[in-house]
Amino acid sequence: MSATLRRYASLPDATLAAVSERTNEIGTLLSSVPGSVDALLIRTREGLFLLTVGRDEPSLIEAGRRFRAWADDEIEGFDGAGEPELWSGPVLLDTLPALHHQGGRDAT
Repeated sequence: MSATLRRYASLPDATLAAVSERTNEIGTLLSSVPGSVDALLIRTREGLFLLTVGRDEPSLIEAGRRFRAWADDEIEGFDGAGEPELWSGPVLLDTLPALHHQGGRDAT
């Protein structure tokens, strides 16, 4: 299993708000990627972070491609974000499945 963390910096507040309002659509989009295991979308002062977890590198690449294409088309102001900073590598520890079963996160 591998993960990729993408940071989209310098997005306007209105763009971040629009992303926040459409998380259900984003979740559906990302979970439809073959090999996708999990995804987290995190809003911070430093920007928007997308963490994707997949069975292999191609699933991570496809998740990033689908998210960016969707956001550029659907979220005003996102297309000016430029390329995200990107970090990727193997997952060394995974406790998320335990959280899903214990009710620590919404199981979807």
